[in-house]
Amino acid sequence: TPLGPMLRASLDRPGYRARPRVAMSPGGHFLVVWESETEDDPSGASVIARRFDDRGKAVGDELRVSVAVDAFQIEPSVAVHPNGSFQVVWA
Repeated sequence: TPLGPMLRASLDRPGYRARPRVAMSPGGHFLVVWESETEDDPSGASVIARRFDDRGKAVGDELRVSVAVDAFQIEPSVAVHPNGSFQVVWA
């Protein structure tokens, strides 16, 4: 059962966005990560993230988590530590 209205994690930009993953801290803050087509990355795919508060309001803009390299950065995953910090990994 939804707890509120649907929200959009990514900004409205051209290109694909795929494989979203979410992790929530004990306090209700959450981080959404996904793979995204990016023009300024030689690989063409980066891992992007966006933080949200416990009410579902975005905390800042999208941020690139991966580093630009000559290989795809795909299949992100995210976990939360009990202290509320997040860790993101990808292939």
